[in-house]
Amino acid sequence: MRGSFVKSNVTPTWVEADVVVPCGDCPRQEVDVGLTNLVKALLPLTRFVPKVKAQSVYGVTSTPNVYRFVGDYHEFVVNVRAMTDDARAIEEAMADALREDFQGIEVRVEGEGGGGYLYTPRDSRLVKLAGEVLGELGVEARVVEMAGASDARYFSPLGIETIDFGPIGGNEHGPNEYVSLRSLDVTSRFYSLLVRRLLSS
Repeated sequence: MRGSFVKSNVTPTWVEADVVVPCGDCPRQEVDVGLTNLVKALLPLTRFVPKVKAQSVYGVTSTPNVYRFVGDYHEFVVNVRAMTDDARAIEEAMADALREDFQGIEVRVEGEGGGGYLYTPRDSRLVKLAGEVLGELGVEARVVEMAGASDARYFSPLGIETIDFGPIGGNEHGPNEYVSLRSLDVTSRFYSLLVRRLLSS
């Protein structure tokens, strides 16, 4: 298998795989039916619909990103990103997606995954104060959902108001990654003012 792999949690833009081509003239050809069914099951596993605790502009994403042959069975690890910290809801929705056509495939959600999701309502105290501080710094405040990861996902499911704000840059995790020095200064001033405002209100 070949592809534009960067690291384990980044979906490549292209992937190629060498496959076995059926041979009509061969007296016998071995086929692993279990692996065939597992590969077929990947499509419904990327389209399942779990119950979520908040909506996301990105919806629910489910991406197979690791394959292993373990002893006598095949295993795919599927990376699921959804606005929920309920592992059981994910497991049940995946099992429902497979129940009709894929008997014998086991679904198991292990651990707590990434730890949760980031969701803070637009009308929360933290978001409002952050907008006011940005206005004072001459920066237009726009509340948007962005892709990515941060430690905020550990606090938000506990009901702790959380936001992500940082400097402007580009080429994240790639060649020539950069950051604007001016935006570093604005970010530093933003957090200093925001903490003072939170402590005084």
